[in-house]
Amino acid sequence: MRNLAQIFSISKTAKFLKSVGVDKNKKTPAELMSQFQEAFMIVTVPRYSRSARGIVQMPRKVYPVDVGLFQPFLSVAESLTRRFESLVAIHLYKQHLLTSQRVYYWQGQHGRE
Repeated sequence: MRNLAQIFSISKTAKFLKSVGVDKNKKTPAELMSQFQEAFMIVTVPRYSRSARGIVQMPRKVYPVDVGLFQPFLSVAESLTRRFESLVAIHLYKQHLLTSQRVYYWQGQHGRE
């Protein structure tokens, strides 16, 4: 839950699961993400890239559809920042559904968004 409104990597999640004794491959976290999206619990936003390959390969940002989902897991300052970011992302995603325009996040060379 702490990764909501942050960059989420399926590879890193699979490595973490393996390090804590859950021997699963990359397919398991990918399937869980897909199921959460189908249940409309989360929305994932790809990183902007000029190439289609870059868009597919880069980690995505994960946003909860209900911003109250991750309130108990964050400090007050962290919660407010991520909640506003999530609200904007969900609003843009809803517009995307109506207008079929794509939504991306941008990240510079030094990791700034």
